[in-house]
Formats: sequence, structure tokens, C-alpha cells
Amino acid sequence: MRLVLDDRTRAAAAVAASGAAVVAALVGAAGLRWVLLAALLAVAAAGAVASEATEHSTGWRRLSLNGTWRWCLCWVGVVACGVTTWESRWVAPVVVVGAIALSAVRGVGLLAVGRVARSRQLDAETRNVDLSSLRLPPAPPVELLRRGDRVQAGLPVVLLAPAAVLDDPVVIGVLAVLAVAGAAGWTAWTLRLARQVSKARGHQALDLVRRFLDEHAPEVVLYHAESAAGAYQVDVWLSTMERLPRRTVVLVRSAAAMRRMGTTTLPVVCVPRTVDFLSLPFTTVRAALYVANVGPNLHLLRLPHVRSAFVGHGDSDKSASVNPFAKVYDELWVAGPAARERWHRADVGVDVDTVVEVGRPQLDRLGPRPDGADAAPAAPVRTVLYAPTWEGWNATQEYGSVAFQGPDVVRALIDSPTPVRVVYKPHPLTGTRDRAAAAGHAEIVAMLRRANEERSSWQPPPFSAPFQSPLAAAHDAAEASVLAGREGVMVSAVEAETSLQDAQRRYLAGLRPDAHLVVEGSDLDLYALFELADVLVTDVSSVLTDFQATGRPYATCNTTPATGPGFAAQFPASRAGVVIGRDGSGTDELVAVAGDPAADTRAGDRALLRRELLGDTSEPSQARFDAAVDALVASGDERALRFPPPRTAPE
Repeated sequence: MRLVLDDRTRAAAAVAASGAAVVAALVGAAGLRWVLLAALLAVAAAGAVASEATEHSTGWRRLSLNGTWRWCLCWVGVVACGVTTWESRWVAPVVVVGAIALSAVRGVGLLAVGRVARSRQLDAETRNVDLSSLRLPPAPPVELLRRGDRVQAGLPVVLLAPAAVLDDPVVIGVLAVLAVAGAAGWTAWTLRLARQVSKARGHQALDLVRRFLDEHAPEVVLYHAESAAGAYQVDVWLSTMERLPRRTVVLVRSAAAMRRMGTTTLPVVCVPRTVDFLSLPFTTVRAALYVANVGPNLHLLRLPHVRSAFVGHGDSDKSASVNPFAKVYDELWVAGPAARERWHRADVGVDVDTVVEVGRPQLDRLGPRPDGADAAPAAPVRTVLYAPTWEGWNATQEYGSVAFQGPDVVRALIDSPTPVRVVYKPHPLTGTRDRAAAAGHAEIVAMLRRANEERSSWQPPPFSAPFQSPLAAAHDAAEASVLAGREGVMVSAVEAETSLQDAQRRYLAGLRPDAHLVVEGSDLDLYALFELADVLVTDVSSVLTDFQATGRPYATCNTTPATGPGFAAQFPASRAGVVIGRDGSGTDELVAVAGDPAADTRAGDRALLRRELLGDTSEPSQARFDAAVDALVASGDERALRFPPPRTAPE
């Protein structure tokens, strides 16, 4: 049975291996031979499962060394120990020669592996674009390569371990020969693979993408230039764009982000290199929609015939929602009148006439319960959803409550005189910048699990997604691009969303109604939890705005210096709910509303605020969004008459 380890475990193993290497160097210098042996074995064992390329464990990765540096420290420890403990003068030359030979053979193997990997790298990765004519070398046996790499990466211990505790140069020499022979066998195999591959064909993929853009003639572009961590920013728009009755293409600038994207039947093109992206023909494109404010947006904004609109990936009162960078766009698309007023109030140089209200198409599935937002649910225990934001990239954007009042709020809900269920859905970036946020998150998770054990000794089972990505079996990115170009392989975002919603409802309905729930990852989406929740606790974020579509009670955690009317004026989305201060003020009212629907007296205020934040909800927002796209494309047609697009890609 194959043991599957997650990224955090592998990153922790890398840290452990690095720590053991440092210990090896120190105890070797002190002449502690048997302790040195234990440290060497620890380096080999932890290094065998370590992953130095994990994307989720940045904090761990900063504390780890790569395999080369780890073994260098081990060599230093062994030699330092041997200087004072080796009795035979032949041991040192044997160890040094063995080390040089082993490093040289491994180095050649690593170069061969690099060539094998480069032979299948594409300058453009795609989804739903026909790449069948692309001639690629055969896919290498990736799993065998990975396992062989881990085995040969641990070969130095075969030489170092005996050298640490033995004085016999013959035994050490024989083991050195065995280690070098093992590395040579792996290197010979990788060299044979390298000879079988031809030069990289990435430029051919780029040519096929250019041809596709000419033939498909897209009118609208959804543009995403964020890193892998921001893949969710484009995911929230995929189903909306699929419903759009216009030829659309999704442009992505990060290969890692594209691999994390959800499934879609829209054409997706990923071209990371600027020089390659600038060579693409966008002669038929008339409208570009941007989901994030990042520098590479300029690579498309440079085209005068393409009208631009910033759609973002959520509507909130955060300071980031009024970024002065927005002046570069022709239009700013927002949910409702409150966002227009927010731009006017910010006074950052944005012309409010460029603000267009399009609603929130993602929220069309939500709405007040048929029996009224205040009616008692069928479940015997009411559900409180705690969905805080993260701590932000800097102190000025720190709205997350996990590091402040969050744990106390959760504790108060657990201890409520009327039992309630707490569902905790942290932001995926929680704890990235602030250790206090990571500690608060761990405290909340521990509290909820302990409360479950005390209440019923029951823990919720994991949620299983209804389907696996059709690209999961692909050996590498090149094979995924070719496979995703075949007809019928990719599942539409609309179909996947519907299937996921049904599976989520069944899963949530099958849980014990009195058991608390911790929801991490992306399998259970926020909107499914909105449908479950009777009350929301959140921070200043788009979660607060989106929940208004349900019409149900909510509380906002205030982590800012503003208080009272000043906080409500600065963050209007909080006006129709309870405000919980850092000192815990407002918690008692929240607990009362959570336990008894009759304690909620703000339903009328929420109805008024919902219209301000989300606009007119009497018709689906998708219709308003489609109309806004039509108007933007028409404006692009007019502009193209004044600034004719080049027939070929601009130089």
C-alpha cells in the first residue's frame, strides 16, 4: 500500500532533515560518534519523505535546507569527527575520494533528469484547445524517477554512517563503492531516458495557441495573473462566464495557478513568459475582465482596442476594494449602490461614472428561506457559521479576527445556554503572515473537536468530492494540456458546480445536527455553508456582503480602531448586524440571536441593506452581467474603429 503524505507533512520532514543535519555537524565536531550516527540516519529517513517544492508551507520551507546543503553539513560532521577518532590514516582519503565520486555521479544524473523534464515543457499550457498535432517525446516514468531520486538522494548515508563509527578503510571503501555503484545505476538509467527525448517542443504549443485564437476569434477575455494561491479568484467566475452567450477565453499567467483551477469547458490558455504573451493575436477581443489588481495586467491593458473592466473576486468594505490602481480600467463592475458610494467616499481619483452595477451572479442560487429568514429551522439545533477572513498582507489590511476575539467568540457559542452548532470555515491563507492568527486557528480547531468529544464522542467524516479531475492521471503538464484538448474530456464549471452542490447538501444533511464542524480546504464551498447557516459571524470581507443575499442575521468582528457609529460609517455592510469588539462587546447579543430567532430584531434593516449592497435582486444578476458585457463589447467595437487592432501580434 502506498503511503500518501500531504505537503505540510513533507515540508515538516524537510525541516526535520535540516535540523538533523545541523546536529550532525555539531556533534561531529564534538567527537560524539554514536550521536552522529543517529543524526545521519535521521537525515536520510526524513529526507526520503521531504518535499522541497511544496507551495502551501512557505513558513516551513524558510526553515529548511535543500538536500545538497544537508549532506554537506553531514560531510563536515563526519570529517570533523574523524580527525580526532580515525586511527587509520587511510580512512580520510577513502572517505574524500568516495564523496567526490558519489557527488560527481549524482550530479550527472541530476543533469540528465533536468533534460528529461525540459523535453516536455511547453511555452503555453491549455485546456479545451486542440493540441493533438503537437509532437512530444514519450512521457517519462515519473513515479519511477521520483522513487529513484529519493533512493539515490539517501545514498551518502551508506558511506557516511560507517565512516562515523568505524576505523576500517577496507569496509568503508567497499561501502563507498556500493554507494557509487547505486548512484551510477540510477544515473545510467536517466541518461538513457535523456537520449530518448528530443528537444523541447514548447514553441509548437505556442504556435497552436496563436492559430486557435485566430480561428476561435474570442470576443471576451477573463484575465488572471495571480499566483497559485489566487486560483480561487478565477474559479468564482468560471460558471458565470460559461453562461455568457459570447465567445470567451480564459487567460492565465501562472502555470501553478492553472493546475489548481477548477474544471471548465471554456478555452483556457496559460502563457507565463511576457515575451510569449505579447506575441499572441488578440485582434477579435473587445472586452477583458480582470479578477485581481496585479502588475502583469498591463500586458493586456496595453491594447487600445480592448475595453477593460475590473470584476474582482469579491465585494467588501476592505481598503483593498478601493485600490487606486483601479484607475487603469475603463470600467469598475460592482454589486450594488453601496460599492459606488464606497469609491466616491475613497476619493482615490476614480471617476464614479466608470462604476457599473452588475450584481453578484454567483449569489443567484441564494436567497431568503421560503418561510422567512427569522423562522425556526427544522433542525433541533441552530447553526452558526464562523467564516473569518485572514490577516492580510500588511497591518493596514488586517481585518481577520482569528488572532483577536475569534477564539473567545467560539468559546461563548460552545458554552451557550441554548446549544448551537458552530461551523468554522477559515480563510485558506489564515496564518500565512501572522503567527498569532495561526495560533488562534489551532486553538479554535482544538476547542471544537474537544467540544464534540465531550458532547457525543463523534467527529464528522471527511467529505468526498463527487468526481475527480479528468486530468488527475496525466503524467505532467504537457500530457494534461493534450488530454484536456480532446472533446468531451473536461466537465463544465456549471455541471461541476451543480454536482458539487448536490453532494454538499447530502453530506451536510447527513451530519449530526448538534456536532460542530471544521471546514478546511475548498471541497465544501462557502455558499453551501450559507445555505446551512442560521447566523453568520465574520469579519470585514466579501463574506459579509455575500451573506446579505440570504437575509439572515449576522455579526461582524471589529478588529479596527474605529468604534460605534464610526465603524458603521467606515464599513456599511456591518450596519444591520451585531458588531463584536476586540473586548468581546456584542458577544452576548450574538449568543442570544444564535439561540433564539425571536431575539433578532434587525430583519427590516437587513432587507434595506441587501438592496444597497447587492442591487436589485428581483431578477437574476446573470442577466445584468450579460448586459454589461454586451455594452462593453459594443464599446470595444467603437474603439476598434478608432484604434484598429494589428492583424498580427504587436512587436
